[in-house]
Amino acid sequence: MRKNVFKKKLFFGFVIFVILILIFSFSLWLKKKFYGLACFKVKKIEFRGNIDEGIKKYIFSSLKGKPIFFNLDSLYKEMLKHFPSIKEIRILKKFPSTIVFKVEKRKPFLQVRDDYIYVIDEELKIIGKTRGILKGNLPVVEVGRLKKEFSLGERLGEERVREAVQFFKILKKETKFSPQVILAYRLNSLSFVEKGTKFIIGGKDWHKKLEILESILKEKFDNDFGSLRYVDLREERIYIGRK
Repeated sequence: MRKNVFKKKLFFGFVIFVILILIFSFSLWLKKKFYGLACFKVKKIEFRGNIDEGIKKYIFSSLKGKPIFFNLDSLYKEMLKHFPSIKEIRILKKFPSTIVFKVEKRKPFLQVRDDYIYVIDEELKIIGKTRGILKGNLPVVEVGRLKKEFSLGERLGEERVREAVQFFKILKKETKFSPQVILAYRLNSLSFVEKGTKFIIGGKDWHKKLEILESILKEKFDNDFGSLRYVDLREERIYIGRK
């Protein structure tokens, strides 16, 4: 009697197991068929903002005609990998067949020159790399030679570059200077050049020294420093060289 009960339980358990397998297989098949329906394939891609043609072509080739149920995280990572100039991507799915892209690009902030020209944003992210060709009127950080070669998309985090970027931010925010060149060969002689005049600030007390510099230029030269070759503020005594 007990054997019969056990056999019945075993049989029913096996039947339930088979039914579950069939249901699972059917659901996978149904999902595949559903996702493959023509109405759920990407037919229209909309763009918001100023997006480069190269980015548009990449998006079209990656998504046009594909099911709209693609993985957003995977696409996001791939786009950041291929286009280091992208800072943020917003992707909106408008069912059944439209995708909307909004791309925020990194803005060039400075260019760093050694054997290569590295264009970086405020976060030190490399968004451009060329050999020997400066980019327009973008201020240049001269470092002589970096410790290694960097690649697009990397963060150019070498100390001299970090300090030069921080110094340039202070110049833009707190003063009226618009330097063409930041000289960061050595941090203890950190300098900037504007209109042919070299201002040597050094590696510390930037806020205080820039206040002193602006005061000197206003009181002694009426902000006309065209006749000056350099102003050296590294020591307590300030040295001024004339052309």
